[in-house]
Amino acid sequence: MSNYWNISGVPQKGGILEEVYDIRAERQSTDGTQYETCMMCNN
Repeated sequence: MSNYWNISGVPQKGGILEEVYDIRAERQSTDGTQYETCMMCNN
């Protein structure tokens, strides 16, 4: 997976977070959740 911050033309500033989705099942602990990897920074 590439790091999109290194691609020419990708905006580096001024982005606005529009929405965050909680992918956990109801009452699932944060320790047991498998989160996705960020396509921008690979975290």
